[in-house]
Amino acid sequence: MTVLLCFHYNRCLAAFQHAPPERRSPKAESERLEYFVQLIDGLLRLRNLVVLSVAVRQELVLVTVAPVLHRVDAVGADSLRTVLAVADVVGEYKLVSMNILSNNCAAGDIYKRILHQPYENPFIWTLFQPDDFIDLVDKYNQVNFHNIRMENNDQNLGNHFEIILDNVYRIKHIHMVFDPLYDKPTVFNDIDVHYNRIWEYIYTKYMTRLKRLNKTEPPKIVFLDSDFNSKRVVELPYICERHNYPALIFTPNRQVVSISSKHINTVYVDLNIPFNPISVIRTYETVIKEFLKDVETI
Repeated sequence: MTVLLCFHYNRCLAAFQHAPPERRSPKAESERLEYFVQLIDGLLRLRNLVVLSVAVRQELVLVTVAPVLHRVDAVGADSLRTVLAVADVVGEYKLVSMNILSNNCAAGDIYKRILHQPYENPFIWTLFQPDDFIDLVDKYNQVNFHNIRMENNDQNLGNHFEIILDNVYRIKHIHMVFDPLYDKPTVFNDIDVHYNRIWEYIYTKYMTRLKRLNKTEPPKIVFLDSDFNSKRVVELPYICERHNYPALIFTPNRQVVSISSKHINTVYVDLNIPFNPISVIRTYETVIKEFLKDVETI
């Protein structure tokens, strides 16, 4: 369970005026913002809350926080009320719990561009074979997400690695590249990471995000039927319905599009647009936002 707090940027900077004398001459506004975040972080930690991320969007500062126990109980709710009373909040805080599973990069782009919040499962910016993903959704509660090993023994992987999950599911890390030229993780194109010890980076990211996963929460499924070779895509709506998993399915398969229910949304994708995760997210952003709004309390 995460909470999004919204602050006005100029008010954040004004908070710097309350700093000790030795901190009142910042070299840049970024230092003022850093100091503000330190104040908020200290305030939240005293109340068993932790800052997960901070993002500046035009005139707003978005601070995502979470209770240490990953739930908002009476004590956590009281802590949040205290924080809201202390800070200059220009937007209402909203409880957001979004475990979004996708068979490719779609979930990463949704978290990054639409939700502006930390990734809540370890499968972000990865690629599944469609049928593997559908099987994972069906057996989600039976899979041991801690049982992983890493491989690079397929010549088709090149400089990429994949994680084998529970000895069954192959998860390709297509945006993480072994590159002997970089002795620290270096980001390109906002999502691609090059590193000469990329296997360590992949493992660390996986385990860090796994800690955020609340497996008792039903996942929200976002599926892009972009390979056109899934034998089980027609089964996916029924699998999600059986497990009570909300789903948003983009497909050119009209048989799948004809299947829908209260929380199973199927969208016919015109193949005149590039059928890749980023293009689909951009084109159908309004549809995705409506889906997230409808299922955020499930």
